[in-house]
Amino acid sequence: MAQGASSTAFDMPTIMRGPEEDVIFRYRWDGPARRADLSVDLPERGKTFHTIVEAPIPIFLRDVHRMVDSSPETILSHEVRSVAFSTEIEPLGPIAALEPDARIATPGGERRISSLNVGDLFLTNGHEPAQIRWVCRQDLPARGRFSPLRLRSPFYGLHTDLIVAPDQRLLLSGLEVEYLFGEEQVSATAGHLMDGRTIVRGPFASVQSYYQLLLDRPASLIVNGAILESFDPGELAGNRDLIQSSVLRGLPPELVPASYGSALPQLKGFEALTLAH
Repeated sequence: MAQGASSTAFDMPTIMRGPEEDVIFRYRWDGPARRADLSVDLPERGKTFHTIVEAPIPIFLRDVHRMVDSSPETILSHEVRSVAFSTEIEPLGPIAALEPDARIATPGGERRISSLNVGDLFLTNGHEPAQIRWVCRQDLPARGRFSPLRLRSPFYGLHTDLIVAPDQRLLLSGLEVEYLFGEEQVSATAGHLMDGRTIVRGPFASVQSYYQLLLDRPASLIVNGAILESFDPGELAGNRDLIQSSVLRGLPPELVPASYGSALPQLKGFEALTLAH
């Protein structure tokens, strides 16, 4: 970064493969605190890299407008899908991915995810009760990597259409899964399954609110009749700084399950698309 005679540089090692891999860059600047941080998320692999920047050069509002208004003074790489700015210090790491109206199966019947609280019980796909440890919520730009998708009923067991973020994982089973992959059940993201028929783009808005549930143990959710994965903290577990910078901020780090993640095979993009077709 350069501004007049001042300049600063910082770097962070990652395991990025290059342009063929989706990457989310987040730069968060706290002016009064004279501190910034940079993170790189590799959502396909569930990896987050993070570094702190001391005494960063401030970003002027004028420059923000230049970046988002396609000013002739701004050059945007063709590899960039979207750019967004927020007036808040936005969370790092894994995102929430379910619309506020998503219906979660509980022992007392279906409830909107936005009405659930820490300590409430829900039903796993084995119809056993489990407990909610944290309710994640965030607003994201409905563009690029965060563009919402509509899962259409009656596909994937849905009784009602469901809006999700592209990274939301579905659990799939059936004869086609066994024939193609030799497994009883596999996991795939909604973005990889999008075929323009069972999963389509939309709704189209500027901002989309998303929710997710952190559970007391690895388990899946029954959402509008479909079986979906719950929030996976991934590498947040054991990293106090990242936890307090993520959608889990406010949750005591010792309450984040140390062992998490799905043991199911996770389909790659071409495998999911083959299954969808």
